[in-house]
Amino acid sequence: KSGIIQAAGDGKSKVEIAAEYRCSRHAIYSTVERWNQHHTLGSLPRSGVKEKLTRR
Repeated sequence: KSGIIQAAGDGKSKVEIAAEYRCSRHAIYSTVERWNQHHTLGSLPRSGVKEKLTRR
């Protein structure tokens, strides 16, 4: 993911990046958008009730 951000910062088009990393354009757009909004490459917290672990 850091390579995708670096390539986007270098001015490559999303289509060029997708071809280079052999992934979908949607994955490129999502990764760059997540970086632009949240400045993180990791997964974001999910909404909803947290899972409860049972003691066994």
